[in-house]
Formats: sequence, structure tokens, C-alpha cells
Amino acid sequence: SKDGSLKRIYKEGKVTIPAFLDDYTLLAKALLDLYQVTFDKKWLVYSEKITEYIINNFEDKETKFYHYTHSEDNELSAKTMELQDNVIPASNSVMANLLFDLGHILYNEKYVEKAKKMLGNISEGVVKSPTYHSNWALLQGKIERGIYEVAIVGNDAKRLANEMQSHYLPNCLYVGGTEENLPLLKGRLTTGTTIYVCKDKVCNLPTTAVEKAIKQVIRTEK
Repeated sequence: SKDGSLKRIYKEGKVTIPAFLDDYTLLAKALLDLYQVTFDKKWLVYSEKITEYIINNFEDKETKFYHYTHSEDNELSAKTMELQDNVIPASNSVMANLLFDLGHILYNEKYVEKAKKMLGNISEGVVKSPTYHSNWALLQGKIERGIYEVAIVGNDAKRLANEMQSHYLPNCLYVGGTEENLPLLKGRLTTGTTIYVCKDKVCNLPTTAVEKAIKQVIRTEK
């Protein structure tokens, strides 16, 4: 709906059952991923709207984790939280990674700090039982080693982004397109299509070649 709320079941034109935390977090993550492939900002806006709805309606104010059900859903006698990763990552670890990635793309420090707080509250479990906290460990790696914001601007932005994304670069986030509609894109549009590899809001010299952009990431990692 317009406020970012979701229903879990759709059948014969009717929607029923309020969505659970995993429904929200996995959809918001998918929308963020979709933005990075298409550079269509509407998907990013939708992802942010759902994220805000989660914060306002699922967050536990004491632990800073998120309940599995809506704060006003009283059908379950006890509120539960998904914290351990399994075959499907825990909804809380998905949320933490979502907040971290979305925070970097939107320059929203509140999101980034929320992600770090969540990880800090479960860090002991990550160390003692990494098998059941693999998605949390992914976030820890991104925080410790840092991530790259790759800005690709120009008419050929989507093609170059897809080419770069065909390589395994798990510590990269992508923004771009033909409009300066995000903080990282301000002042980036020039003639042709240009790639900026940035870290902590500081960018390397721009390039027009995917191979050179990839080398900027790999060289820094060594």
C-alpha cells in the first residue's frame, strides 16, 4: 500500500494476512538490487519506503532488533525475533545488511548506525557460531573492510554497470543513470559515460573502461 505496508497472501483478487518481517526485508532488498541493475530510482524509493515502515512498526526499542510480526499484531502471544541464519538468512540479518547498503547509497547515516548497532548486539554469536550467523558475518566483513560505491553516469550506464556486475565484487554498491538524482551522482554528468569508484565518499579518478574500474577495486583490496 501507499504507506509501505504489505499483505502476505493474494488470492482471487483479495489480500489477506499482514506480512511478516521476512516478507518486508526480502522485498526491500530485492528492490534495492533491482535499482542497482536498472538505475530506475522508483525501485530505490520503494525500498526506502518499506524500510521506513519496518523501522516504525517492527523495531524493538530496547534491543534494536526487529520483531517477526507487526507491533500491533496481537494474534501471537509472544513476540519472536529471527536472529540466526539458516538456509534462508534471518530476517534481522537481512534488515541489518539492507540498512547498511541503503544507508550508503542514500548517504543516510542513521541507517548505517542502526546496522552497526544490530551487529554489535549479536557479535558474540557471530564469533562463537559463524555457521548460524553467516549473513551477519557478511555485514561484519563489509564494515571492517569497507565497501565501494560505484557511480556510473551517462547514456550507457546500465550496460557498463551490468558488465561490471558480471564480475564477483561483493563489496560494491552501484548507483547511476542519466540524472543527478542521488548525492553520489551530483556533479558527475559529463560527455559520454563515466565510472567513479568511491570509498567513504572519496572517489578515484574517473574512467570510461570497466576493466580499469575493476582494477581500482581489486588494487585497493590487496
